[in-house]
Amino acid sequence: MQLVVAGALCRRGRVLVAQRLRGDEVGKWEFPGGKVEPGESPEAGLTRELREELGIDITVLVPISFASIARSESPHLVLLLYGCDSWSGTPRGREGQEIAWVDDLEDIEMPAADISLIASVRAFLAEHRAD
Repeated sequence: MQLVVAGALCRRGRVLVAQRLRGDEVGKWEFPGGKVEPGESPEAGLTRELREELGIDITVLVPISFASIARSESPHLVLLLYGCDSWSGTPRGREGQEIAWVDDLEDIEMPAADISLIASVRAFLAEHRAD
């Protein structure tokens, strides 16, 4: 099993997505994050990934959903999604990836695992509209 974490960074009713640079779904938009390293908690892994990828330090993480994906050629994937509405720094693609703030996640092409999480992200956004 491979554990992966992602953050739904929400601000003013929009969500930050990053364009995938590697793998079998290059060019698709996804919630930023990555693999959890051995001995690392999911929260520590997401904090590290967002610092490396976007140059931000998150201060509030709320677990909001997960996806479990069986893959034929690779280990089973479990994706944990956290809502983030508080961080320091300005998100920017530090690894050469494009980033975008989007209003409607259905308008962009996303990997299946991320698509399965859209309803949970919408619910998180509805609870955090005032920011």
